[in-house]
Amino acid sequence: MTKKKKKLLWILISVGVVVIAAGVALIFWLTREEELQAFLLDVSAYDNVTNSVLKVNNPGADSEGPTPLPRYPASAPEGYEQLRDSADFANRYSTSYQDVYCRENQMVYLSQSYARDQQQVDLLTYAHFETVQFGGREVFCYTEDEYSGAVWLDGDHLMELLVYGTMERDDLLAWVAGVDNQNPVEPATRPLEFVPGYRIQAGTYEDGTPRWEMEFTSIAGNPAPSDNPTQRVFSQAPEGFTLQEEMQDSWEGQYFGWEYQDTGGNRLTLENWTFSDYNPVHTISIWWSNDDDNWENTSPVTVNGREGRLYHQEDASELVWLEEDYVVHLTYEGSATPEQMVAWGEQTMLQPR
Repeated sequence: MTKKKKKLLWILISVGVVVIAAGVALIFWLTREEELQAFLLDVSAYDNVTNSVLKVNNPGADSEGPTPLPRYPASAPEGYEQLRDSADFANRYSTSYQDVYCRENQMVYLSQSYARDQQQVDLLTYAHFETVQFGGREVFCYTEDEYSGAVWLDGDHLMELLVYGTMERDDLLAWVAGVDNQNPVEPATRPLEFVPGYRIQAGTYEDGTPRWEMEFTSIAGNPAPSDNPTQRVFSQAPEGFTLQEEMQDSWEGQYFGWEYQDTGGNRLTLENWTFSDYNPVHTISIWWSNDDDNWENTSPVTVNGREGRLYHQEDASELVWLEEDYVVHLTYEGSATPEQMVAWGEQTMLQPR
C-alpha cells in the first residue's frame, strides 16, 4: 500500500470515528432529554375516586430529591396580604415550602415540592378542570364554588395552588406568572425566632357558621450548627418527680427528650429539638382556646436569658424557649402556675450534646 493510500485510509477512519462519536452523543442527548421530560397525567379514569387525580411522570427524578430543595421565589397579585413567608422557614433540610396569603377572607396556599415519579396529586374537583399552556408550562386549572386551584410542573418542582373560594382561570394564571423559576434560592442562615400565628375567617359553611383558618405560633430560622453543640437537661429529677423514660431519635441526633412523673401520675416532659424536614424545629402547635379574643393563649417569657413563650391553663402548661441552634420544649400535664413552669425551665442546665 502506498503512503498516499495509507494516509487516505487514516483520514477515513478518523472521520468515521468522529461521525460515530457524534451519533452516540446525539442519541445520548436525545435519550437524556426524553428521560428528564416530566409531565402530569390525568389518571382519574383509572381510580375509583370522587375527585380528579393527576400523576407525576418524572422517570429521571431521584427517589428523594435534593436537600435542601431550591426554593422558587413568588410574588402575589396586588391586594393580597402574606401570612406565611416560606423564606422564613427554609432551612438546610427543607424539601418543601408553602406560602400563605389572604384577601377579603379568601385564603390562598402556594406550595412547592420535589416532583417525585408516580406521585399522585388530588384536585378538589371532579372532571371540571382544564389544561392551559402558559409560559411554557402545562397548567391544570379548576374553579368551584368552595375551592379553586392550579397544578403544574416547573422543572423538577411540583407546584400547587389552592384557593378557598372561587377564582377564575385568568386570576389563577396570575399566580402562576408570579413564580420565578429562573432564580431559585438556597436557604439563608438566620437565627431562630418566634413567628406569630393567625386566625382568619375564610368564608362560611353552608349553615352560615364562620370557617376559620388558623396557624399557631411557630418557629422560623436557619441557624448555623454550633461548633460546641449543647442540650438542656435536668441535672437531677425535679423535686417530687421520678424519671420514667429517656428518648432519642434515630435521625442525626435531632431530638432528645426525658419524661418524668410525679406522685399524682402527672407527666413533665423536657424535649430538645433541632432541625426537622419542614420547619427548622419541631412545629410548635401551642394549644389554643375557643375564646375568639384569646384563641392562642400564650405570653412572652424569658428563660435562662432566652426568649420564650408560655401557654398556661388550669390542667396543662407548655413552655418553649430558643437556644442558639435548637429549641427547648417543656410540658406539664397537670396544674402548675406560670411561675412554677418558668422555675422548672430555670432548673435545666447546659450539657454537651
